[in-house]
Parts: sequence; C-alpha cells; structure tokens
Amino acid sequence: EQDCIEKSIIFYSKAIELDSSYDIAYNNLGVVFLDGLGDANRAMDYFKNAIGINPQYVLAYFNLARSHEMLNEKIAAAKQYQKALNLNKTRNELDNKIIEERLYKLFEA
Repeated sequence: EQDCIEKSIIFYSKAIELDSSYDIAYNNLGVVFLDGLGDANRAMDYFKNAIGINPQYVLAYFNLARSHEMLNEKIAAAKQYQKALNLNKTRNELDNKIIEERLYKLFEA
C-alpha cells in the first residue's frame, strides 16, 4: 500500500538520520525503493551505502544484484550475486539456492 511505503521511507530515513552507520536501515530503505516503488537506481544508492558500512552484508549485495537485474544489467547483477554467494558461505544470511537460482536465471535462453 502506498501509505505503508511512504511511512517506511519516513521511518527508515529517520533511523539513518539518528544513526548514519545503521546498515540495515540503508538496506531496508533500498528494498522499499526497489520493491515498493520500482526505482532500482535510487535503491542501488542505499544498498551501496549499506555495503560501504558493512562489506560483509550478504543481503545488501543480493539486493544490489536485484537492482542491476531490474535494469537489465546482467553482468553487473551476476557479479553482485556472486559476491553474495561467496560471502554467504561463511555468513549464512540467505539460502544459497536462492542466490544460485537468481544468478543462473540471468543467462537462461
């Protein structure tokens, strides 16, 4: 719902304002822009901020890859999915199958 999207943007932005090192808020705000508003370009900035704060943040790499995928930037998406997959081997934030499926689907005929 649009009202929830607007509130999410306000609340996550406020969280970032209160703690500019809050990587989860950056990632979640990116998800709101990506999935809620379909704005992959804007979402990418938030995912990159989350990664800048926490370079081990598997989900942020995964979401950055989804942004590239939405923009039909398959090579860039593949690189980010691969980073997520590599990090996930030790971090175990996501099911590897989910990452692998998204990665392989990029190049299906």
